Amino acid sequence: MTTACKDRISCTISEDAMIARLSIEEPGEEPAPITVQDVIHELEHAGIVYGIDEEIIKISVDFYNEYGQGESEAVVARGVRPVDGRDGRIECLLDVNKPVVTHRKDGKILHRQKDTMPSVKKGRPLFRRVPPTRAVDGKTVTGITLSASRGTWRQLPKITNTEALNDDPNTLVSSIDGCAIKKNDSVKILPYREIRGDVNEQTGSIVFDGAVKVMGDVKSGYSVDARGCVFIYGNVEDAHIKSEGDVIIKGGFNGTGKGKIECSGDVEVGYVHKQHITAMGAVRILYESIDASLYSRKKIHVTAGEGTLSGGKTYALKGIECLVLGSESETKTEVSIGLSPAIRKKLENFNTKISELGTKRNYYAKQLEQIERSKKKSKELFEKLIDKMEKIMEAKMGIDMEYDEIVKKKNIFAKQFSIDEPPVLKVAGKCCAGVVLSFSGFNRIIEEKVEKREFYLDKGKIADRVITAE
Repeated sequence: MTTACKDRISCTISEDAMIARLSIEEPGEEPAPITVQDVIHELEHAGIVYGIDEEIIKISVDFYNEYGQGESEAVVARGVRPVDGRDGRIECLLDVNKPVVTHRKDGKILHRQKDTMPSVKKGRPLFRRVPPTRAVDGKTVTGITLSASRGTWRQLPKITNTEALNDDPNTLVSSIDGCAIKKNDSVKILPYREIRGDVNEQTGSIVFDGAVKVMGDVKSGYSVDARGCVFIYGNVEDAHIKSEGDVIIKGGFNGTGKGKIECSGDVEVGYVHKQHITAMGAVRILYESIDASLYSRKKIHVTAGEGTLSGGKTYALKGIECLVLGSESETKTEVSIGLSPAIRKKLENFNTKISELGTKRNYYAKQLEQIERSKKKSKELFEKLIDKMEKIMEAKMGIDMEYDEIVKKKNIFAKQFSIDEPPVLKVAGKCCAGVVLSFSGFNRIIEEKVEKREFYLDKGKIADRVITAE
């Protein structure tokens, strides 16, 4: 703390030098008058030169001179703290994949479904670069400048089929007529093809290096193969749908079992009857799945409408949710979650191979160590072992390369099947007898109907508990 005193006037400065306080001692029998200038002089003598409040000083001086009243710790100067600038940000100008909500008659939400792929015209603004906010330097009561941190600019995202405006380099626009597709935190701008009716004998099968929108049905025997998302307003029969993005079908997927959907993203469909779905993302079915084959690397949801999952085989790595599982007629319904035996076997094979290669690496490393030690014992012996050493080094190099390659493959494979939390099967309604459960290779057959159950793996057994209202 800094203190300056002259007669009855004293002032103090806070440790952070942001506040200065004034004190005036009680006057004696014949007090000499104090002026505002006297106080300011003492402040300046203490090094206080900024943020001085002369109005407060005048009030304190008047009280002293008129009423003989001293002052204690009056704040007579304030510094200004620096205001750091906030970093710039990227503003998305597209409302991509906005949910479309379907309501029941009673007003409750029946289902949320992704909206169609929003189309974009060439020159359509997509992102805007918002500048950082202005930084404001601060200052202490002693006049020292406190520098504020300056915010930094964010770079516009690098997206294929986009460009910055010539007259506004902070705005990114589409360079093509296409559609916008959002996946996680990234947006893709892809060309898209729109089929205004059905995919049938008139259009033939569709192969397109972008997204595809079908306003009608996809008839049996035809296919849609797209690098982007596939959005179908009608139904899909015994057809083949392949996509590197999401597949969204507003109608159903119904046939004799010859239809198939393969996609790298999510699948959303009204209902599925006797067909096959393989998705690297989640699978969401609005009403029911009957005698279908479903595969998901994430979760499968059949939780709206009737929410029935009955018959066929269903596998989801991270869990399944439905309202009704199985049927009263005890139709064979097979449900699997977690790491399947095939996946576990492949991981075991990777680990076995890595262990075998590791043993060989260690063997060759020890051979080389022995040859190196022989060098210290006998130069003549070492020279005789040079040929052997070169062969061992060559063999070890090959083993090292194979080892690194196997480890890389195992890590990639394991990442595809990583699980953040133990998967569960949630049946919000009834689970019928005859349902066959398989959790990470452990099995259980439901022997009698139960309701509102959550099934989970507990110490090598499939257990269940009642779902309670949250």
